[in-house]
Amino acid sequence: MTILKQRFVIISLLLIGLHVLPRATGSSVAPTTTELSVSPRNVEVGGSVVMSAKVSVGAVPVQHGVVMFCDAEASRCEGSALFGSAQLTKNGTASVRLTLGAGTYSIKAVFAGTSRTTPPFAASSSGTQALTVAFNARTHQ
Repeated sequence: MTILKQRFVIISLLLIGLHVLPRATGSSVAPTTTELSVSPRNVEVGGSVVMSAKVSVGAVPVQHGVVMFCDAEASRCEGSALFGSAQLTKNGTASVRLTLGAGTYSIKAVFAGTSRTTPPFAASSSGTQALTVAFNARTHQ
């Protein structure tokens, strides 16, 4: 999306919120981007990991909807491929704190989109991030 188009979307969303422009009708859906952070990226068994996602339309945070944190190698984000989910906050972020078993994980964040907000927001996925949970025999005897 070009900078000009991003600015148009941001200004339009602000004006809709101020009730200067009419609310969207029909099938106009605002495109979103989802960014993922995993911290720490390397942890020992028993340590917790925080997965956070930020969802936005340009520079404007999306404040409604759910983000799912998933196995990026799975075909669908459900069942054992779903690590957890969280509601977006007013600053457009969603986070989960997890303790996972030993292994290497490829994680992505998936924003489900919204159909009942005005304007509706399109679904989007983040890039993948790797997480390594190591078993340390010395500390687990």
